[in-house]
Amino acid sequence: GPAAAEEAAERLAARLRREVGDRLSRTEGALP
Repeated sequence: GPAAAEEAAERLAARLRREVGDRLSRTEGALP
């Protein structure tokens, strides 16, 4: 139902935020 879809969207958004944050941290760490 809608609740399950909403929960799945929340999980996906959290995973994307974490992946983007990790990528930004690695990029900043590689810069002088």
